[in-house]
Amino acid sequence: MEKHSDTHRTHYDSKETKHELVMQRRKTADDLVFEDAKRLFQQKNIPIQQDIFQGEFSTVVTNEVEKEGYDLVVMGYEKGSMVDYRLLDELTASVWIEAGGHHESILAVCSNLAPNQKVPNISIVLADLFHWSLSMLYVIDTQDSVKVDENGKRSIKKSVTELKYAQQDFVESMRKKDIMVHTTEGPLEHETIKAAKEIAAGLVIFGREQKRRGSLGLPVKNIKRKMAERSRYSLLFIN
Repeated sequence: MEKHSDTHRTHYDSKETKHELVMQRRKTADDLVFEDAKRLFQQKNIPIQQDIFQGEFSTVVTNEVEKEGYDLVVMGYEKGSMVDYRLLDELTASVWIEAGGHHESILAVCSNLAPNQKVPNISIVLADLFHWSLSMLYVIDTQDSVKVDENGKRSIKKSVTELKYAQQDFVESMRKKDIMVHTTEGPLEHETIKAAKEIAAGLVIFGREQKRRGSLGLPVKNIKRKMAERSRYSLLFIN
């Protein structure tokens, strides 16, 4: 409409129209989003700061995280939204993608491709806080058979037998905390989605997985994006 009316509208008219549209959207956000949020947060006695920004979603969020130093971003789940998935590559903060629905259980995913330090601790805290059941999964990814250390550094290629020793050490450490760990082998993404489906997980927690190789040894794209594209469960990516 704006394109076809350019010959009949001055630059000032166009600017005014754009300004009015932006103000209408700001009012809609304030009425529909912040009013509900204020009511909920007041009931919990939690202070809330509200801001409305104009711009491309991923860029705005990334800039705010960097400027304010936030360590967690919570966002809605938009299936197939590559704009939203771009955040997973760029953010230094942890990201919670909420799919909605009723949650009763957490699936904490550990593997040979991650340090496996933050995921166990955070999943235990969240399960206790929300009173959800906790299932812990350790996957030996047979497509990318390396071991990632506590600094996120990948080792040279290892045999499955070597990786099983590390897996058993992890299982034993969790057993001391009264946490049972289910173990499996196969592609990390496939085994995670399979386990999440079996327990009807409300939230799947991922750590700093450093997967680089997929089937036939071919390079794999960002594992976070792949999970977000394929999973219908809420996801928490911990950085």
